[in-house]
Amino acid sequence: MKRVFADERVEFRPSITRSSIPLAITAVVVPIATGVLCWLGLIQWWALGTAMAGAVLVFGISFLMPFLQTVVVRHGEISGPSGYGVNTLRLEKIDPARTFMDETGQAILVDDLGSVLVLAPIMLGAEEVREAVTLFGLDPEAIARKKMSV
Repeated sequence: MKRVFADERVEFRPSITRSSIPLAITAVVVPIATGVLCWLGLIQWWALGTAMAGAVLVFGISFLMPFLQTVVVRHGEISGPSGYGVNTLRLEKIDPARTFMDETGQAILVDDLGSVLVLAPIMLGAEEVREAVTLFGLDPEAIARKKMSV
């Protein structure tokens, strides 16, 4: 989902379906599997309560995921989730030798200090990744060929 703001900031947020469904499935499958293992006598019954409590927590987090995985783009600056925080990369600091776009449409942006930002088409969609890279100021075709024009 794309949102454009008055200050020339554009946000790309994954849809709830793309980011939440895997977590929601996990939240349902784990307690069921734990219940079966308890019924078979392979693990103790208190594990089922723990699995159910964890499922409630994971199911709740699944609805926060689109907001935690938002990519914010301005010309010359891009911010997105990376590891345990948010990386903000500037266009003038991008390392052309290590920045590329692979055949799946995933863009991997690396700056001169080694900070990495991965824009995955599984979360945003291939066309949104290309648009985010273009708005940032890079040519998607050029970085796909490992030649950059900044």
